[in-house]
Amino acid sequence: TDATSGVASQLVSLAGNPWAPSLTLSADGVYTVQARVTDNAGNATTVSQTIYIDRTPPVIDAPVLTGTTGLAGWYTSSVGFSGSATDATSGVASTQYSVDGGDWQTTAPTLLDGVHTVQIRVTDNASNTNMISGTIKIDATPPSLDVSVPTVDGLNGWYRSPVTLTASASDATSGLADLLFSVDGGSWTIGTSISVSDGVHTVDFQAHDLAGNQVSSSQIVSVDTTPPSLTVSIPVPQGLDNWYTSAPQVSATGSDSGSGVSGFTYSVDGGTWQSGPLTLTAGQHPSD
Repeated sequence: TDATSGVASQLVSLAGNPWAPSLTLSADGVYTVQARVTDNAGNATTVSQTIYIDRTPPVIDAPVLTGTTGLAGWYTSSVGFSGSATDATSGVASTQYSVDGGDWQTTAPTLLDGVHTVQIRVTDNASNTNMISGTIKIDATPPSLDVSVPTVDGLNGWYRSPVTLTASASDATSGLADLLFSVDGGSWTIGTSISVSDGVHTVDFQAHDLAGNQVSSSQIVSVDTTPPSLTVSIPVPQGLDNWYTSAPQVSATGSDSGSGVSGFTYSVDGGTWQSGPLTLTAGQHPSD
């Protein structure tokens, strides 16, 4: 305004550029704008002002994840994550994190087992906001594995019949991938049960989940289904008509290729089984 001669012209200009009646600023940046008013007497007044324009959201970099990678996109350890961003004009003001729809936080938490939705929100100093989201899958827990072994039916830990071992496994997070067994260090075979016969066997079971975690169980099973061999030695009678005139020395030998021979017992004339020296008295004694 001019109270005396009145306003003759009103012009604006970016510093160093020609004067114009109006000026439109659209690109991001920091501008120094001048305005000049001249009255009809030729008097002029010039003022300047700085104008800040930032209409572009920040650029968020790919999040940085720290953890042990497993299979099929899973992590097998706890996972830490962080985000970074740039803003070419006004600069980054804040970075915030949200996990599974929870509250926004300025510090990213450490993630444990589960499938998590993670959001990163960045705001610049002009209040423009950008946000990215992603899924992080974590399974740091091996599967559970149970092996069922029958009750021993023999002595000294030996089984007297073939043994079937059965295993079951499960995984609550990524899911069970496979269950395998191996006998005596042999090749691994997919299956939940295995039967073993005579011999001392090491049976191993192993379960894997989809994230790559594994758990193992080893069992030693001793099986002997074959009775020992037995040979009884009876001397030739000294008397007549197959009679002995003195107590004969009866002896026995045996062998067993499985569990081994633990001892000998005998019974005379259907009596109780006993061990120790065998003494026969006068009379007739069946030899079977």
